[in-house]
Amino acid sequence: MIRERQTYIDVLRMTCMICVISFHIFGRLDDLFRDSFLDKSAILYGSAILVQISVAMFMFLAGYCYRKPQRKDVLKFFVKKIKRLLIPYLIFSCLIMFSTGFFDVGELFGGGFYHLWFLTALFWCFMFSMCIDYSHPNSLLLLPISLILIAIHLPNLFGLQDFVKWYFYFVVGALMHSYNSLETFISKNITCIICLIIAIGIFVFTPALKYREGSIIHAIATCLLICILFCLVKKRWNNKQGLKVNAAFIYVVGNSSMGIYIFHFWVLIFMLSSTSIRLFHLNKLVEHVPILLAGSLIIVNFLISFVLTVLLKKTRCGCWLLGENYINNLLNK
Repeated sequence: MIRERQTYIDVLRMTCMICVISFHIFGRLDDLFRDSFLDKSAILYGSAILVQISVAMFMFLAGYCYRKPQRKDVLKFFVKKIKRLLIPYLIFSCLIMFSTGFFDVGELFGGGFYHLWFLTALFWCFMFSMCIDYSHPNSLLLLPISLILIAIHLPNLFGLQDFVKWYFYFVVGALMHSYNSLETFISKNITCIICLIIAIGIFVFTPALKYREGSIIHAIATCLLICILFCLVKKRWNNKQGLKVNAAFIYVVGNSSMGIYIFHFWVLIFMLSSTSIRLFHLNKLVEHVPILLAGSLIIVNFLISFVLTVLLKKTRCGCWLLGENYINNLLNK
């Protein structure tokens, strides 16, 4: 129910979702209008650090919400994750393929089809954590294991290659929930300042990586930043007084984050298609008002993806694919 959701988690999901949409839109505009767009907006596109932090935060939150299933519920847990992650990945990948005319079976079974790679990587995060939990009682063992995995190259098979690059953040999120003392320590002002200085120093004085490339030192820097952000947002939004009115939209968007993530890139393909460029004269707009155009596309993309998610969740199939619909619960309050 609505009152059981944690507002600070929904705030982080919504913020990170907007960052991911922004990254993809700036990247697409850069690809299409490099000569007229890049010079005016390169600083906003940057080196993909923003989206690196956002996707890492999504993994962190998944780990933070992860709970070890009881032995009698292991099979149920396994089936649930297939239903919530792998089946949506396959269904929406096929829909995008058929609707855009881009067919790549290798990408599909490699688990890295467009932006949906996140779903297969997240599936392996849950499965690996569950196996380790039952094979070794010390959850701290996962921390060094996850760091070592970053340096390992696995075959391009159903998301395994992305799993090893992002699992570290999932583990840190799970540990943050398990050890309250860790969260208390990071929440201190002096700790936040020190961690921020270390993270910025790493990003400034080490070579930049491309998005989805793995590096232990960059993973540590990113981890410090998302831990700081998590603690600050939780401190601000953990007060539940009066949240039924003030945070209603946040609740709904947080519940719709998976659907928005799935739809946003699909919507973007059509928003910046050759037909749309000719119909709305986007080539002229990008020359004169590139920032305004990008901002407008981000808002429109977010709203369309949100509406599509809400409409799909009103169906039985949509709830089955994207999870329970909290909107009806909200309206009944």
